[in-house]
Amino acid sequence: MERTPRTQSVRRRPGPGRFVCLALVACFAASLPAAGQDVDSLAAAMMARADSLRAARVPGPALADTTASRTSGRTAPWSDGVGTWRALSARRPLSEGVGDFGDLLARVPGSFLYDYGPDGWPDAWSPDGLDPADVSLRLGIIPFDDPVTGMPAWDLLPTGPVDGLSWSPMDRSSPFVVAAVLPDTVHGKPLTEMRYRSGGSLQAVDVVHSQRRPLALLGGRTTMDLQLGYAGAGAAGEYEGSRLRRKRQLWLRASSRIGGWTGSAMVLTNRHRVGAHAGVIPHGSSYDSIYDRLLAGVQHADAVRERYRSDVALGAGRLVAGRALSLAAYRTQHLLRYVLSGDSTAVRVVRYGSEASLGLVGGDWPLSASVSLSRDAFPDSSALGRGAQARGRIDASLAGSGTAGPWTMEYGGGMLRADGALHGSWRVGLKAALGRIRLDVDAIGAPLLPSAVDLYGFGPTTPGLRASSPTVRAKDAAGRLELMGAGLSVEHGPFVAGARAFALRRSGGATWIGTDAAGAAAALSGGPDVTTRGLVFSLSYRDDAARGFHALASATALESSGGTGETSAAIAGVHPDGFGRAVAGWRGSLFRGDAIVDLRAEARAWSAMRGRQPATATGQAVLAYAGSRDVPASVILDLEADIVVRGATLFLSIENLLSGSELMPGNQVVADYPYPERRWRFGVYWPIPD
Repeated sequence: MERTPRTQSVRRRPGPGRFVCLALVACFAASLPAAGQDVDSLAAAMMARADSLRAARVPGPALADTTASRTSGRTAPWSDGVGTWRALSARRPLSEGVGDFGDLLARVPGSFLYDYGPDGWPDAWSPDGLDPADVSLRLGIIPFDDPVTGMPAWDLLPTGPVDGLSWSPMDRSSPFVVAAVLPDTVHGKPLTEMRYRSGGSLQAVDVVHSQRRPLALLGGRTTMDLQLGYAGAGAAGEYEGSRLRRKRQLWLRASSRIGGWTGSAMVLTNRHRVGAHAGVIPHGSSYDSIYDRLLAGVQHADAVRERYRSDVALGAGRLVAGRALSLAAYRTQHLLRYVLSGDSTAVRVVRYGSEASLGLVGGDWPLSASVSLSRDAFPDSSALGRGAQARGRIDASLAGSGTAGPWTMEYGGGMLRADGALHGSWRVGLKAALGRIRLDVDAIGAPLLPSAVDLYGFGPTTPGLRASSPTVRAKDAAGRLELMGAGLSVEHGPFVAGARAFALRRSGGATWIGTDAAGAAAALSGGPDVTTRGLVFSLSYRDDAARGFHALASATALESSGGTGETSAAIAGVHPDGFGRAVAGWRGSLFRGDAIVDLRAEARAWSAMRGRQPATATGQAVLAYAGSRDVPASVILDLEADIVVRGATLFLSIENLLSGSELMPGNQVVADYPYPERRWRFGVYWPIPD
């Protein structure tokens, strides 16, 4: 393995983020109330204004997600709703101190985050031991995956317009869908929200402005809800080749009521440029020398991965004979480019899609139908081997629910036509609330369709299925996933204890495995069948309490098997056999109520594993290559504090507290990619009613 020496670091001038921070602090100080002003009433007004953004939903366009279950509390791992053991916080990510959506996803019991650590890198989230590429992500109607790789684009998802993340019932024949919830409407006076984060070389700012404006249209008077936002970030990183060079996001959302119709529009642009090095190399005989930030070498230190994406979506909805009708259409243009030593590999995808849904039956057993169409075209496909062809899909489905006494059932099914083949999908969920006991059972069966990279590869270092089997057809490369799970939770006083067992089987489909230490990877023809079984345990103490001590802990045991030879070994060790998370803290008020605080200590731990490695050209998380080093068992301890002062929220944290100590020289979640050493983080969220 050839070592690329680390170049001499140079002293940088203060970036623009520092001046943004000073401006925010100055504005914040100028806006503080006078000594005689009622601080509690101001804080209450701020909270009421923020809550108004999440007012009760009304029948609206398909741009807004109305199917996702909502939860209360910070993590709510065992909240009400079929399958909501996977649910996330209903709090707006913008008002949290989290660095990215990966921090939220890591809280879900039973799931594991392959966390590279550097800001802006594409974390890979695996619930129930799933391949991270088998998880789908939706932003309203828009499928927010990478149209080239099929991976959910967590790092391109904007925090500003998102009202929360939630597990969503199966739709578009996808087996596991996470919905980024969009609020339907904006109420009240104009509101500007700002969040600034720094620490560990990071400088990041988010600004969101929303308001309601009167509108004269078609001879009548109505209103228009507007939301405009910007987000920008940059970070130097701890190693050469890990720098977040550019992260820029702009979005505009508008909605209005015209007669009996509600119309919506959204425009979102992303510019993302980040280093893509291929791992850190020890500079001596000790492997732990990779944690020496000054001397350790880096493979492909000059590698850069770029993504440019734009999304446009339109939606309309109304009630027809008492039934909700929604229509929507979208267009996505996406460019993926990988640059190494001056050589560039790139591909562009243009996706068009539309969707219509209608409520068929109301009452206690509602039933709805939906149809969606999409088409991916590859106008610039030189990076894809053996000539990529345009691909289309048609998805028709039914979904319903009903209650009988304490029992609630959700069900759905559909047919998907893609790549000249027909696939069926189904889902059944059953839950019951029996006093302090809750039962939850669900089962899913759905197809796994190959992505463009699965079929055609991406440049010479990432050969797809057709490289080894030139005659393979897209419909032959499709796989299938079946998942079953059953959960039980019991509440006793301030304690809530839960347990869940699940099993899944992944048949066929594309499976990627690394081929060398430099981040090259190849798709395995046919793909091995994989079976995964797991148990999840959870215990909480006053987790949603507004004051006093609170605690939450979860532990997961996982086992996977499948494939033969080296593939079998990679599958068996792809995730830890055991991992868990624990949080303990205190909430209360200080200084006669002027400051509301939430102090927490959070620990994440995992057993040894082979894990996954990145395919550096595309950012996919693939099975570890033969002979790769195992990831040792470790723990990450964070100390966090949220402080609400006169309407603004300050975030303070010390991340990975034990790293760099005599107890632990360093740790890693992905082999050869050291997790960031101990670092301070600071942030402020500031809502300003205009």
